[in-house]
Amino acid sequence: MKMKTVLRKLIVFPIVAILCSGIVTPSISAEKENTFPGEIKGYSFEQLDLSYIYNITQRLSNIIFTEYNESNGDIAKGRAFGTKGELKAGEIIYENLTALGLYCYTEQIKGTTRYPRLTHEMEVNEVSVKINGKKVDAYITPIWVKTKENSFELNHTYDYKDLRVIHPPLIPAVCMVQQKLSGTLEPFVVIIQDRAFYPDHLFSKVPFLDNFYFNYYGVRQMQGAIPLFYSYLWNPFLTYCKGIILYDFNKDVHDMNLLKHLNSIPFIYINNTDGETILQDIQNTRVDFTLGQHWNTSVNSWNVIGQINGTDPTKTVIVCSMLDSWWCQGTADSAISMAMVLGIAKYFKEQHITPKYTMKFIG
Repeated sequence: MKMKTVLRKLIVFPIVAILCSGIVTPSISAEKENTFPGEIKGYSFEQLDLSYIYNITQRLSNIIFTEYNESNGDIAKGRAFGTKGELKAGEIIYENLTALGLYCYTEQIKGTTRYPRLTHEMEVNEVSVKINGKKVDAYITPIWVKTKENSFELNHTYDYKDLRVIHPPLIPAVCMVQQKLSGTLEPFVVIIQDRAFYPDHLFSKVPFLDNFYFNYYGVRQMQGAIPLFYSYLWNPFLTYCKGIILYDFNKDVHDMNLLKHLNSIPFIYINNTDGETILQDIQNTRVDFTLGQHWNTSVNSWNVIGQINGTDPTKTVIVCSMLDSWWCQGTADSAISMAMVLGIAKYFKEQHITPKYTMKFIG
């Protein structure tokens, strides 16, 4: 079963993404070319209260700064699923929907057989990365897969000091033998560039594939497939290979990837500036990192619903957005769309519109 999962991630998903982007999206893109921004079937975004939408977006984005105290050891997780930041976002949405005069209520999210992680979550409760003794901004994926070399535990803190950094060898086994014969075999981390969302990726030059849909959905699969490949590549050598550094093409930001249930080795995401610092003097660079992970079996998360009753209660129209985010401000993903949901609700109430069908505004 594990091998099937690996093949699906490495082969099937990217192929499907390529086919979908190459065949389906050109017609969508062509259709959008004839649509002016903000104009859809007689309606305009200008009819909404843009100042209100901006303020909601700002409040949701600023949660990462207002709800976490990093000086007290908090890890600023933004509105990540199951965190106090996500709970605060729910409170803001509930407060605003209530102020608009909507009937509001909440529903606790419950896990299912298909989606058990809705109540069970691997939490990262400690992250620290130092390059030559200097702490840098980073994210580290938790470990999910046990091997005989990686001493995996659900609740554990991995702490490594003074690790060498090496370029990715073509054949890891040959590299390990060479180091052993030369007497230089000691714990290390491998550094590679994070190619997910890289603007000049291979397919950007291919006709019909250079569009938003491929760049997002296709490359999003590469974001998971590439680390997964390296995870299995280094599986036999985890006694010495303690982590893989993925440095971004952006100078001051880095990606993050949860790689749920897949990786057997920590992946360390850093920005391009810190990555280049390592590469400039890789022989003399040493890395320390700490990863604390905890299996939480009682994750609490809630949907917030505001309702406007329609004249025909037999059907319901849902206007919704996700309210959570990655470990970041989450402005584009997805504070803006959540604020738009509230902006639409505000428009309906201020214009005293009674819809035909009941409308639910959900975050």
